[in-house]
Amino acid sequence: MSLMPSFAGRGLVSSPGSFLDGHFDDSLHTLFARLASEAGADAVVLGIDLGHGYRQHTLRTDENLPGKLSPFEPPSMNGYTCHIQPLSCGTARRREVPRSSIALLRARGKPDFDIGCRSRLALILPYVEHAVVLGCALEASQQINHGTRLLLEASGEATILLRSDGRVLQASTRAYALLEAAHARLDDRLILPDAAAQQRYEDLLRKTRCQTADTPLYLDLPPALRLVLRPIREQPEMRVLSVQPQGSLGPASDFVARYRLTPCEFKLGQALASGLSLKECACRWDRSYETLRGQLKILFSKTGCHRQAELIALYREHLTD
Repeated sequence: MSLMPSFAGRGLVSSPGSFLDGHFDDSLHTLFARLASEAGADAVVLGIDLGHGYRQHTLRTDENLPGKLSPFEPPSMNGYTCHIQPLSCGTARRREVPRSSIALLRARGKPDFDIGCRSRLALILPYVEHAVVLGCALEASQQINHGTRLLLEASGEATILLRSDGRVLQASTRAYALLEAAHARLDDRLILPDAAAQQRYEDLLRKTRCQTADTPLYLDLPPALRLVLRPIREQPEMRVLSVQPQGSLGPASDFVARYRLTPCEFKLGQALASGLSLKECACRWDRSYETLRGQLKILFSKTGCHRQAELIALYREHLTD
């Protein structure tokens, strides 16, 4: 049957994305469009019971059907011809609450789905279930990552979470600011300003893989930063990297670190303090005026300023040319 190769070839099973992710929805839409065409369905509805609520994806090919359709309603409701197939994914059954399901629907007055239509639906169920499981796992992972980021920001520390191979998992805004001031940067990995420092940092990472205790290792970045690398005993594949200022970082670096500014936010405030308007900044940097306006609001919030004149005065008071 031609449906399976088309489905597998689009990579839905291997990388479904989150239920909040547009790529996942696009892949489901393609799959459901093919299923609706071959099965003669006016709508295909997927409902996932996540335990804390339902997620639903619907394809409607008949505009006369109402906007709200559910795979959990019995076929007799609303007069639709309906074939419902339960899915094994989702949460365990709870009292009087259905599990995940996928449904084929036809508008009022149309005949029931024949055995061929039901066979097409049964054919793809294992792949849909697998995709849903992966989607749930990815969404849970994204929620954990978001929570970790909030905790890092709430701590106020310059902290980076790494994998044992040095890949960056999460980093606080303060860590970004301090590293930017030291001419280092965070991408997928930490990139230090010179080759010798980078080599020492990579050596520290290798040492932590041989450690049996969570003893910190230190790396000084003259003139003003110290990196402290610690293994996590409970999570052997993770590392914590603390960025600690040593002595004076200079006016600009102190200012960035104190208010936890991103490089773009600091650059915007500096431009305004030099006499440029927001529109002139947008034109010079080829940026949207609304984007810069949003950055300015964040800058106000971080510095405690309420007007642009206050922000300019703050920059001029603490920074020198």
